[in-house]
Amino acid sequence: GYRFHRHYRGEINISHRRTDVRQVNGVAGTGEAELTSFMANLYYDFKPSSKMRPYLGLGLGLPTEEIDATSGMGTVETSDPDGVAWNLMAGASYRIHDRIDLNFGYRYLGVFAELDYMQFNEFLIGVRYNF
Repeated sequence: GYRFHRHYRGEINISHRRTDVRQVNGVAGTGEAELTSFMANLYYDFKPSSKMRPYLGLGLGLPTEEIDATSGMGTVETSDPDGVAWNLMAGASYRIHDRIDLNFGYRYLGVFAELDYMQFNEFLIGVRYNF
């Protein structure tokens, strides 16, 4: 990531998720789905000079999904690089040292893909080192 203004910072984020499949086309099924997202995110930091800095963020990117699942309706196997992903973030950073922040946040990720609309709710804890 990079801070390009006192209140604004951006990042490029690559993330991977894997989950079990419980339904295929509305029918009970089994299998696995994987999603890799390539995102460009922009954050706005409130109170940039204080120890506790709340933030809001948004992002846009490209997803790649792979699904391998079976149900009474048949088998679904796909690798789909088409679609669009977007996310919204909110949270706070707490300065514990001149260059080290603890981060606590929430991220909503929505993915429009050829086969479906997927959504993820994530709670995040992290450490950021500021150069």
